[in-house]
Parts: sequence; C-alpha cells; structure tokens
Amino acid sequence: MQRSSFGVQLSDPPTPLEERSKTSIVSLPPPSPSKLSCSSDDPPRQHILWAVPPANSSERHHQSHPSTPDLSKSSRQSSCSNTSDSAKEEFWGERPPAEVVFDNMERYFDKQDLDKEVEVAVDATNSLSRRSTKSIRLVAREASRKYKKTGETMVRRKSTKLWGQRLVEVKSKSAHVITRLPSVSEHMNLSHANTSGTPIQWIRGKLIGKGSFGKVYLAFNVGSSEVIAVKQVEVPKTVSDMLNEHQHDVVEALYQEIMMLRDLDHENIVQYLGYGRDDTEGVINIFLEYVSGGSLSSRLSVHGPFDESLTRYITKQICSGLAYLHSRNILHRDIKAANILIEQDGICKISDFGLSKKNDYDEVYDENSRMSLRGSIYWMAPEVVKNEPYSAKVDIWSLGCTVLEMLTGQRPWLALSQIAAIYNLGRLNSPNIPDHISDCAKDFLKQCFIIDPIQRPTATNLLEHEYLNTDPSFQFNEYLEKGKI
Repeated sequence: MQRSSFGVQLSDPPTPLEERSKTSIVSLPPPSPSKLSCSSDDPPRQHILWAVPPANSSERHHQSHPSTPDLSKSSRQSSCSNTSDSAKEEFWGERPPAEVVFDNMERYFDKQDLDKEVEVAVDATNSLSRRSTKSIRLVAREASRKYKKTGETMVRRKSTKLWGQRLVEVKSKSAHVITRLPSVSEHMNLSHANTSGTPIQWIRGKLIGKGSFGKVYLAFNVGSSEVIAVKQVEVPKTVSDMLNEHQHDVVEALYQEIMMLRDLDHENIVQYLGYGRDDTEGVINIFLEYVSGGSLSSRLSVHGPFDESLTRYITKQICSGLAYLHSRNILHRDIKAANILIEQDGICKISDFGLSKKNDYDEVYDENSRMSLRGSIYWMAPEVVKNEPYSAKVDIWSLGCTVLEMLTGQRPWLALSQIAAIYNLGRLNSPNIPDHISDCAKDFLKQCFIIDPIQRPTATNLLEHEYLNTDPSFQFNEYLEKGKI
C-alpha cells in the first residue's frame, strides 16, 4: 500500500520475503570439512540486511535477522576440526580475507576450471617482459605463498586500477568473453585506452551481495593475482528495452556513478577499479576493491551495541571518508550502518554509491542546491523529507543516525513507521539521544542533528570534535579476541 506525506511517496515496510528480493549481503561460509568444492546445487548462505526494518519492532539489529548464520570463530571451531591445513582457515565476518580465498579456490570459484592455462607476465614490474602460461590454480597458489611469506608485516596493498584496459573474462564452458570498453557514446573517454595491448584476464566466483541495481560477485584478477569484486548490472538488450525510460535512466545513473567515482582514492572509501560492457551476457561489469569482513549492520546484528571507544574509532573513519567525498563535491546520500564495511584489521570503508550525487555547479555545502529525494527514510535529514534544497549536510545528519545505530544496536526512529518518522522530521524533530552515553557523545549527536543545515557542521568540522579524539592505546584486535564485534 502506498501513501504520500510532505510530497514523499511511501510504501509499507517490506515483509522479510519482499526485502529478500531487494537488498542482501551473501555470507560466504568457511570451507566445509567434508569437501573443498561445491556443486552448482549448493546455494550460498545469505545474510539479509533490512533496508527498512519492521515499524513495530522493538528489538535489536540481530533480532531482525533470524536467518543470519553465525560465522564467529567459536561457531566454526568444531566444523573445522578435521580439515586439512588450508580448510582450517577461519575468518571473521561474512566475506573471507584474500589469503583464505587463495587457499580454497575450489570453494569460492567452484564453477571455474582452475586448471585452465592463462597467459601471465614473467615479471609483472616490467611492461616489456616475457610472458608465459600458468594454470589459474598455480597463479592463486603463488599468491597464497606471497601472502604467507609477508605475514602480518605486509603493508596494505592497493588494488590494481583497470581503467582503460582491455578485460577478458575467462570462462570454463565457453570461449573467453572480452569485456569491451564502452564506446564514446557511452560516456567513456578512450583517448588513453589500451585497446590493442595484452588483455587482463579475470574469473568470476561466488555471489557476495545483491541489490536493486545488480549483483556483486567475488572475482580474481589473474594478471595481478588479486582478489577483487565485480558488480554486474543488466543493460537493455533489445530496441524496446532501450526505449524503456526506466531502464534508460538506470543505465545513465550507472555511468554517472562510474565516472563520478573513478578518480576517488581514500582509505575509507571502497575503490572503483574500472569497468566494461559484456554484450554476451548483457551486463556492465564494474570492478571494485574487494573488502573482506562485513558491514557494521551485520556486526550489530550479531553482537548488539558497540561501546563508545569502538564507536569513536569507527566514526572517525566514516567522518574522514565523508570529508574526502565532500571535498570532491560528492554527496553520498545513503550513509547508514548497512553501507559501511569493516575489515578484520579494523579499517572501515564507505560503500554503495548508487544514490551519490556530484555537485558540479554549486558548492557541496550550498543549501540552495536543488536535488531529488534520495536515501533511506529513517536516516534522512529534515530538509530532504520536506523536499527543500539540500547539500552535503544531509550526510552529516545520516552520520549521526549511524552513530546512534552503533551505540544502541537499533536503527533511528525504531518505534515509528515510515510515515510517522516523516511526520516527525517534517515537524523538525530529531531522533532521541540515549541517556546512557557520555556527555561528549551526546554533544556530537546534537551537532549532527542540528535542524538548520546552515548551522550543522561539516565533516571537516566534526573531525575536530572531542568525541573523535580516539584513545592512542585503542586496539581493534582486542575487540575481535573478546568477540565484541
């Protein structure tokens, strides 16, 4: 049932079945003790993230996810007791770290022929080097040895950029598929494109996420021996599809997202690596940095609220990422715990830029900018709900809502339906701030929830707030060891 309030079109909160078809992160289970490879009949276990939890819920995040598999270390001990060394690898969160993927390629790339020979450079540092052939399995094995040799002293390595490269998906049961670069009419400047050089080969693995705009798969860049992610979005295939206004808008929005984010480079933002169009499958492939671990939402669903030290540590990283985005005139417009990924080393990354917007002609904090209503109702700022001009200050309001999620384990406006939340926002109310948190945390939230966006601080301002003065002795690993995240 749909309604409208303050000019906003609403629908009732989805049922679990309806939500399952919209937004989910697929949890990749650790290697099975009985087998290291999966048949095509083995469905990946799914972890559902509520985009809009039930309005009458008074429960914590984790009680809204009844089908969530417990992938904590303790729950995996017994299931891994009789496995080989590689199968004993355990991981934290829903997505395995790269070294676990390397050691269990049969599990995560179960539909690929890992013994297929591919062309690789003898010396990747020399562009004029000789090339030879190796099996995909051997390439992954060598990468695994490199990870183990460097151990914990390994410096975080940035994924190889693929912009302007010729990409080839290696498939087991068909010919190689060239993921061609889009034509000029598809908004790609090809003046620097490597359309004649040696192509970069990659393979697609397990599904690790899906949403209304496409599916995200695990992938392996054979040329650079890197685990990456690939987001696949279907594009119009027929003339009638191309004339469909909605499909046209989706593709245009996708190209806008790609070109807006291609040059971003920040530790707290998921890196876009490149893209191409696969006419055989009728999809656009967007190559992304692979982030192991899970989302803040999934961690809250398992462990409940975070304490203030952990929340400060995470909030500072989100704020740093937002400050960078805003410095590039980019609004995210959908900041929430479900869109913040966290790795096992504690690094947080802002993800899901499908609703982002670049302010080309105005200052990013210009309150007179005219933009459409975008985002998730419960995390929206009042000026968005009231259909007023808004700026990047909407991300600051959403940041406050995300901090509330971490401190309480609950989404903002928990007791309210969408229409009731919009009514409160329209009357210039803000979410309740809990009494049990520190005065410093309360002040930080009050700053985020200043009704007048002109008076609301910028992300750079908030980085100077006392709440983000993290304790130098803070150790994220201690929270992992104690099972607090």
